[in-house]
Amino acid sequence: MVNSNIFHVWAVVLLSTTMQNPVVNRFRRRSDAEGFLRLLRQTNSDKNYTIMYIPVEKIVESIPTEWEMYSPKGNLEVTQIMREANSSLSQYPLPKVRSMVQAKLKLVAERHPEIYDTAVRSAIAYRLTKWAREVHELSEFSLSTEYWDL
Repeated sequence: MVNSNIFHVWAVVLLSTTMQNPVVNRFRRRSDAEGFLRLLRQTNSDKNYTIMYIPVEKIVESIPTEWEMYSPKGNLEVTQIMREANSSLSQYPLPKVRSMVQAKLKLVAERHPEIYDTAVRSAIAYRLTKWAREVHELSEFSLSTEYWDL
């Protein structure tokens, strides 16, 4: 299973003749990627693997811009909050990130009341939960979407 965490910028890829080099796994540290690459080369000597660095600009593109809001401006505001939350997940404890997101969404609600729509809250909570699990290496049983209390 490929880890797609946006903080994992080192990728081990399978080199193929079709030039469609699939990512085998991603890592936060190059040394981890190198260790995995050594293991792959030992166990699959008939295949050719390498390590690639994926620039942050490419990684940030993985943050959605559609949050089920009624207007593009509302989606943009939520996207900004989500970018901040995403980067905060690796710097702060989950309760602090949760409080920050809740406070910022409350401000957005003054201009865009649809933020309280179930589809909007579900989309936000789902993405926050996914990111938090990846950053903090949590299982699906240790963190649910209800944690965010949106």
